[in-house]
Amino acid sequence: MYKIIDYYKNYLTTLDFAGNVGGLVVPLSKQDEDNATIVFPAYRDTDPDTCTDGQYRAMTPDDSQKSVMYFEEITAPTIVEQKSYYEFEARVRLVCWLNYSAINYEYHNTDLLQIKCIKAMPEKLANGAVENYNTVRLWFDKTIEKKEAIFSAYTYDKFKQYLMFPFDYFAIEFILNYRYYNDCEGDVELNPVKCL
Repeated sequence: MYKIIDYYKNYLTTLDFAGNVGGLVVPLSKQDEDNATIVFPAYRDTDPDTCTDGQYRAMTPDDSQKSVMYFEEITAPTIVEQKSYYEFEARVRLVCWLNYSAINYEYHNTDLLQIKCIKAMPEKLANGAVENYNTVRLWFDKTIEKKEAIFSAYTYDKFKQYLMFPFDYFAIEFILNYRYYNDCEGDVELNPVKCL
């Protein structure tokens, strides 16, 4: 699923208000200077240089960003075995935080920006567009009520200041459905990386 979401992420990077755009995030935690644990969303690079520390990128809003966009897994993929393929279905959420002072201070039409995000990503991808995945579909399901709860999985330090104008945010849920055909199965190729 990471690679499929990464593919869709690329469509969002073309939007004129796109800033820090990531794929599927995972919650990571670290200790701050007061030894308190802080949890934040981090995007896992699906094509990382495994010998550097840059495999995870923080997706934390701050006023130096134009916007921050990332996907969260809301429900884990269900898998249904068919005769010639496995069908997967999951619910994912696009979270978008906006800094209007870096986009356009007088512009604050969040509804239009939500529509732009939905329209930027095609509902169906060509077979094979993402490696061995076929019949990939991502369709809009619903918008999420604008509440701080959108960010409740994370413990941002002093974050509430970034939820009031000139900042804004929204979240949109999608259904992701895709197939993996049996004839695409192969042996797992072991290739351990040895860093010097």
